[in-house]
Amino acid sequence: MESGQISVAVSLFREAFPSLDDDIASYIESVLTENAEHFDSENDVHDAIGGILDGFFSQTSNQEIEVLCKKIYQLMKPNDGFVEKQTTLDAPVQMASLLDTFSERVVDNSSIWMMKKQSTTIVNAKKLEKAEAKIKEKQGKKAIPGRPAPTGKSADSKDDERATVSQQLDKRELVASACAVSHVGDIRLENFDIAYGSRVLLQGANLVLAYGKRYGLVGRNGFGKTTLLRSLAKGDLHLPPGVRVLHVEQEVVGDSTPAVESVLQADTERSALLAELSRLQAQMKKNAETNSNISNESNPIAVNTVEARAAEIYSRLNAIEADKAPARAAVILHGLGFDTEMQRRPTKEFSGGWRMRLALAQALFAKPDLLLLDEPTNMLDMRAIIWLEDYLQSSSNILLIVSHDRSFLNTVSTDIIHLNCKRLDAYRGNYDAFEQARSERLLNQQREYESQKAEREHVQQFIDKFRYNAKRASLVQSRIKQLEKLPPLIPPEKEVKVVIRLPDCEKLSPPVIQLDEVCFHYVPEKPILNHVNLSISPESRISIHA
Repeated sequence: MESGQISVAVSLFREAFPSLDDDIASYIESVLTENAEHFDSENDVHDAIGGILDGFFSQTSNQEIEVLCKKIYQLMKPNDGFVEKQTTLDAPVQMASLLDTFSERVVDNSSIWMMKKQSTTIVNAKKLEKAEAKIKEKQGKKAIPGRPAPTGKSADSKDDERATVSQQLDKRELVASACAVSHVGDIRLENFDIAYGSRVLLQGANLVLAYGKRYGLVGRNGFGKTTLLRSLAKGDLHLPPGVRVLHVEQEVVGDSTPAVESVLQADTERSALLAELSRLQAQMKKNAETNSNISNESNPIAVNTVEARAAEIYSRLNAIEADKAPARAAVILHGLGFDTEMQRRPTKEFSGGWRMRLALAQALFAKPDLLLLDEPTNMLDMRAIIWLEDYLQSSSNILLIVSHDRSFLNTVSTDIIHLNCKRLDAYRGNYDAFEQARSERLLNQQREYESQKAEREHVQQFIDKFRYNAKRASLVQSRIKQLEKLPPLIPPEKEVKVVIRLPDCEKLSPPVIQLDEVCFHYVPEKPILNHVNLSISPESRISIHA
């Protein structure tokens, strides 16, 4: 709104209200200036300043204020033209009744907007429909019912692409699992694929996890071990109903929760039951204080319903041994290196390594049906590793462990799953037994390959020798058929040696690292480094013990 229009508007106000105060006039002027572009009708102007005028000049009628607002709007937007005033209908309009008369009221339907273009195409519509139906059928065979297609980005990763998973399922098994009572037994995953971006990690793989077994998942770095664990944890692979899966991958987020309490909260059922029981006890205490029954009008939960539900919760808490949970959590934390004082400490005061131990403690305490551990010994000292080995051996659930610690796998694992060549091969026994069985398997594959190759060469030599001999034509044909019936010749897998070449570089001048009076702490009261001085040269060989 221009300054000239503003001055005219203020003069209109002063003519209508001679006693208009300068402060009120200044305020109205600022309202009109700031909201001029948002006014679409005189009603908007009235909504903005009508209440102010009505409050200060109560003797003025509302009709006079509306006339003034209309003049202001016409002054602000003189080129808007005629604005039709909205009027209320005398009676409701039934849209359905107008449908029958619509075609009669459309007089000219020759407009280009009403015409339907008969486009011509060289594509056979029937063949196109059949082709699309076949594509959908193929995609449906590998799709998992009731689950959306996997996306290309992970929700919990910043830059990495999420692994895409496809799995072929038997509909009869799906129906049976949907109708079955939740009972965790063996887990069978058949004919599934996992790809990470454009790279295929597993193709047509099968995985069988028997209840009570402890599996070590081994394979080269980058072959997809961690991706397989994540696919199981996120539900990308179809698991039997009722299977509780827990994947220890990230450290616990630090907050003011004590360490032992954070472990207790990992049992979500126990926490939910205790929270509900606390609410019910508060309700029963309130009823006892008022010494009156709860009516349906004042509270939908009757007294007998509250007491019955409380009895159910007590029964369930006894079944899951909720009273023993604090002691069990303390035992797990102590085994992983937390003393009594550390168990009471808030989680935010722990370093990343200790928070990883907390995450492991939560997983062990929760007792999932399928526990997935990815390098669990990385953040543990020798004492904690020995305790973890003993604890896992007494576990009754299914364990799937990724680790490069051969000693740990030898102690804990009952079976080994080898991820190689886009498939999963299962071996009974610990890691040493796996190495022996695999070497024997590779030796047998090499012998079988050489035998098949020699047989093929012998048959091919006969064919080449008598191919043009008419008397031996029938024998040649039989040998050709014999050659076609032989299994495909697949060379055995060979271990590829990794050669790392480091480029030559100039010798660094000492010191490489220099620390002068360095202090470091997580909590100010407990310094980890206090005025440390250290000089490291290229020839230094330093071992840190703690």
